[in-house]
Amino acid sequence: MKYYQALPVRKVPQVYLTYAYHSELTRGKLVDINIRGKLEQAVIIGEVSESQLKFDKSKIKLVSNIYNYNISENSLIFLKLFSQNTFNSINLSLSCFLRPLKLITQKQWKSLSEFKYEQKNKNSGYSPIENTQFLLDRYITLR
Repeated sequence: MKYYQALPVRKVPQVYLTYAYHSELTRGKLVDINIRGKLEQAVIIGEVSESQLKFDKSKIKLVSNIYNYNISENSLIFLKLFSQNTFNSINLSLSCFLRPLKLITQKQWKSLSEFKYEQKNKNSGYSPIENTQFLLDRYITLR
């Protein structure tokens, strides 16, 4: 079991929450986490070693769902700087950043991941699914 710091979209008393998952998650991965019985989107910020945990491991919840979408390192840096310069919480900035992606349903996420797989087979060097604008254009055509 691996432990990760997640930045939830919803503002909570702590900026980062600790969640567990049985396999490797990369920094910037978009996931669903359970906060007080509700599924909320979050972004994985980094891995936490077991020695850094200061509370009981049995109380750590599992990541509920993993999306086939990564936020780039540059976008995470921009998000942090944007929240500092506008005096907003980083959770609120992340919520605004991910708002267009919330419109995409689970069925459409599956369709996008299949399309990504097809594009990887066609063009091994370039995957347009990583571009957010492409995601939104593809969402509009799926509607």
